[in-house]
Amino acid sequence: MDPTIEEALRAKENAENLFLGKDFPGAKQCALRAQTLCPQLEGISQMVATFEIYAATMNQEIDFYSVLGLDPSADKSLLKKRYKKMAVLLHPDKNKTVGANEAFKLVSEAWCHTPTDGGIIGARH
Repeated sequence: MDPTIEEALRAKENAENLFLGKDFPGAKQCALRAQTLCPQLEGISQMVATFEIYAATMNQEIDFYSVLGLDPSADKSLLKKRYKKMAVLLHPDKNKTVGANEAFKLVSEAWCHTPTDGGIIGARH
């Protein structure tokens, strides 16, 4: 096996272990490293997306813009586009990464807090 692929697999495994240990930023970093080493690695894009959601929710007050990976000035069309992309990427039927189900729920919750003018309101404590 290619040494780069082996290193990517180790990074992916480390990411899963860090996630299980609730080190979400560390898990995200390892998953990103695995993705950089081997972008075609099975399930790596879903893992990165899942861990990014968890890393964005580290504070007690959840910033729904961070969950969607957007700036607070994002307009309605950008919010909708990003939500759809994240929903497909994180859907539990397509994403078997540990924590994907909860990440999908957080993205859905963020979308539900989107008023008609395109801004996101409220935060969960």
